[in-house]
Amino acid sequence: MPRKIGEEIPHRMCFTFLPQNRKALQKAMDNNEFSTVAECINTAIRYYFENKDKPDEQTRFNEWLEMPETRERMRVAMRKVLKEEQEKDRELAGQ
Repeated sequence: MPRKIGEEIPHRMCFTFLPQNRKALQKAMDNNEFSTVAECINTAIRYYFENKDKPDEQTRFNEWLEMPETRERMRVAMRKVLKEEQEKDRELAGQ
């Protein structure tokens, strides 16, 4: 269909999919997660820019482990486990 004078042309991009990405995209579309390829790509791009400055799971987990409260909870839990193991060992040695 011919464009009208002054009509804005949508921005277009071309790129190449890796085979595994194309298969994953096709599977997502088959599962009705996305209705079009463009919807999937736009969702991925939006997700990237919304989350690029947020710490990843590993970073958050490491920060949590370094907290004094967490370290104390871990010490208490480890003492409890060690005490239970020692009691089991004593029971087995006494049999």
